[in-house]
Amino acid sequence: PKTIMIELWFESEEDAEKAADELSEFGRPTLGKRVDTRFSIYKFLEANYEEAVKELEEMSEELDLEDEENPIEHLKKALTITRSLLEDGNYKKIAEAPDKIKAENILYKTVNELESYRELKERVNQHIRKLAEETEESDEEERKLTADPEVSEEASDDLARYSLAMEFLINPVLSIVKKHASEENPLESFERNVHLDVTPISDRFDDLKQRIDLEARMTYTVKLGIEHVLRMEDVIQRLRDAKFLNPAEEVLYRFLTLHLIASEVLSSVRGKKKTPYEEFVRGVKDRINTSIRELGEESDALPYTTGEAVRWIVQKLKRVGLVRKKGNKISEV
Repeated sequence: PKTIMIELWFESEEDAEKAADELSEFGRPTLGKRVDTRFSIYKFLEANYEEAVKELEEMSEELDLEDEENPIEHLKKALTITRSLLEDGNYKKIAEAPDKIKAENILYKTVNELESYRELKERVNQHIRKLAEETEESDEEERKLTADPEVSEEASDDLARYSLAMEFLINPVLSIVKKHASEENPLESFERNVHLDVTPISDRFDDLKQRIDLEARMTYTVKLGIEHVLRMEDVIQRLRDAKFLNPAEEVLYRFLTLHLIASEVLSSVRGKKKTPYEEFVRGVKDRINTSIRELGEESDALPYTTGEAVRWIVQKLKRVGLVRKKGNKISEV
């Protein structure tokens, strides 16, 4: 536990244990758990159906965009589709779906005018699979830490269209159905108050209802030590399919930064015997802070650290027996 340097977060204990097992070859990970609290702020248009549609129509004219690119048109369509579902009773299967993905698939099967979005989703999934296969097949030498995978114009357009549709059409329908399905008369409840989530474009509306969701959930942790930092490339390769909650880029650059400092310490201590410790720390810090590291053809890294950070990493390396420090002297092991 005293050598922990990186913490990964997982939604389930099973995922955390699987990741820890994968990484145990490079050092012993520490499993743990914590209660995370989060909050989300949502803004809702609360008006009866006719008023809501009228307000969206007026706003849509101001945007002057094609329907496919117009978020307001998507929201308006979400209201008409929801009304139709509630009128004919087809909302029930959607409301009873065990999860959001299944509810989305039922929605596509139920509403004919959403067929094009079902096809769009399939194309997006194909683009993602193709991209993953191309990345898998590319040579290790060609894979740079900051290199962006090539995405075709068609794939980029499909991804943008699907993202817009999910945010302003599909998700609003699912959200409204879930909100009103449990009412005694869902259609009447909806027509009285559409309760439309307009959070992403809330600045365009007046007099919105705000809701703050407060959440507490258990997060399972895998804590990694200096041994994992030193085997950075192997560890990151093993983590490629891991379902951790941390932003992937944040994990990557934390690994990269710590690995850079630890490697500089080990390189600098090589061949040294009883070197004055503070002089050694200053030397490591100055070399890191005046270096430029290449990350790929189009990217350089400008690392920066402090003496305190260097001392912290020296202590981690000392605890696993990779450097020797006694008093105010440091030596190679």
